[in-house]
Amino acid sequence: MNCHCLFFGLSLVLITLVNYTISNTLNFISGFGLTVYSISQLDKQLYEIVVLSDEVRGEQKIRILIPSDYTTSDDNRHYPVLYLLHGSPGGSEDWTTQGKVQNICSNVSLITVMPNGDSFGWYTNWIIPGNSTPQNWRTYH
Repeated sequence: MNCHCLFFGLSLVLITLVNYTISNTLNFISGFGLTVYSISQLDKQLYEIVVLSDEVRGEQKIRILIPSDYTTSDDNRHYPVLYLLHGSPGGSEDWTTQGKVQNICSNVSLITVMPNGDSFGWYTNWIIPGNSTPQNWRTYH
């Protein structure tokens, strides 16, 4: 499976979602098939956004760790993006609660994205027999 294809959609969403407001606080906006349902700032650099999508059932969490210089850098600065996928079973919070990603990535100039992949989604599109709810995890990511 080509990782570039798998994460192209989420990359576009991340680029579109993160905007500055006048106060330099992050503002996540809906786009590319994702509707932002809620935003929580968990600490100075860590955000958790909950999104809705027609591609998968229910509310989905995405944790985003921004670099320490993100809010003070030039508006035209670009950052590389690191995607961390959790195992099964698991969730988007695994990298911050068990993997200690803040200790590793918080002082590195990159954006770290930790999407939810469902407990048994394996980041692929699949069908649950008898269930009308889509399970398009590859399309979602």
